Amino acid sequence: MKVKRKRTAREKAQTHASDVIKEQEAIKAYKEKHVETKYVISVDPGFTTFGFAVFKYNDFQFSQVPTIVDSYSYTQKKGDAVTDSFGSKLITTMNEFRSKIHTYRATALLLFIEEPQYMQSGKGVAALHRGDLVHLSMAAGVFIGYLFTGLCMPVSIKPTQWKGNLPKDVINKRIKKIIGPEESKKLSNGGHDWDAVGIALHQKGLL
Repeated sequence: MKVKRKRTAREKAQTHASDVIKEQEAIKAYKEKHVETKYVISVDPGFTTFGFAVFKYNDFQFSQVPTIVDSYSYTQKKGDAVTDSFGSKLITTMNEFRSKIHTYRATALLLFIEEPQYMQSGKGVAALHRGDLVHLSMAAGVFIGYLFTGLCMPVSIKPTQWKGNLPKDVINKRIKKIIGPEESKKLSNGGHDWDAVGIALHQKGLL
């Protein structure tokens, strides 16, 4: 009968050290995969314009007023697109959007996006007859499609839900009052990123 040799104290210590290293490596791998920073992205979409604002997910969930991590406003200029067709304009807009948002795309958990809505007004009727509402709906779908990686949950918000019929200057003053002057400095001069922030604040229950 073969007697199993007892391990020496040194061998036991080496085994323990090896197990500790393996455990540390496993913890590190888990953190890299699961504990990386997650984001909330809020988007005001369009086929020639857009605005977005980015917040850290935990900050958005648990802070009274979330801090803006990044924001951007875009308005397409004449001649930016190859042609004046809807498709060409949308491609140009999406190329700009992708170039600015790609850093956050893989780890976004929530997407707030303004839902195209028919407005019963002279301006709204004109936009409907021009086909703008259809084009805007198609554009919003493209924005969602780009950010929908399987991890990100899209939530649509109608304009009348988050700002009612208030003029842009009035709603921007309310947004500035909520986020404060320092955070406001991160935003453009009254651009579409203000709308993106407003949408997010509405979802947070602050606006």
